[in-house]
Amino acid sequence: MSSRIILASLAAAAAVGLPAPAAATYALSLHATPSSGTVGGQVVVDVNLTLDGGDTLLGMDFVLNYDPAVLQYLTSAEGSLTPGWAPVPPFESPAGRLSATFLDPTLIGLDSTAGPLAGSIASLAFVLHAPGFSTLTLSDIVLLDTQFDKATEWNATHARVEVQPGGSIPEPASLPLLGLALALLCCPHENQGSARHTGS
Repeated sequence: MSSRIILASLAAAAAVGLPAPAAATYALSLHATPSSGTVGGQVVVDVNLTLDGGDTLLGMDFVLNYDPAVLQYLTSAEGSLTPGWAPVPPFESPAGRLSATFLDPTLIGLDSTAGPLAGSIASLAFVLHAPGFSTLTLSDIVLLDTQFDKATEWNATHARVEVQPGGSIPEPASLPLLGLALALLCCPHENQGSARHTGS
């Protein structure tokens, strides 16, 4: 069963007997922590949501796009707004397009009738694989509320991650300084030897 069918089934169950909510406003953004690092490190990408307008969000389906030559997907978890939500294991098809689904099995959802909600709904971890830049964007977004999979107004921002080489080789200009440091380390031993000869 596809993730969107699961989302639609949840919405149908939750919508029974509920009045139609007001038009909701959704704002999505991506935030990478850290935004730069070295090869072998990790970055966590948070999918942040601001919800207003009295709607109740039961689940979300999206595709996270990134450069697979620079980043490699590691794992995912629910966000600060969605503790206890059940994530459908994300999958890549093709590489660089990560499909993910997060839904609330309790059918309570995120209710904005008392005021706007803001926070993370999903966190995805990546390994910094190779030097370069990767822009992360959202696409194929489905925001599912209690009125089934209806069209909603939303906007999304992107994030950018820079990966730098993991090791560094001393530059030619630093080699004379290294030689000077080694010479200074040897000097005390030579002075002590001279002092012993003089005293004898």
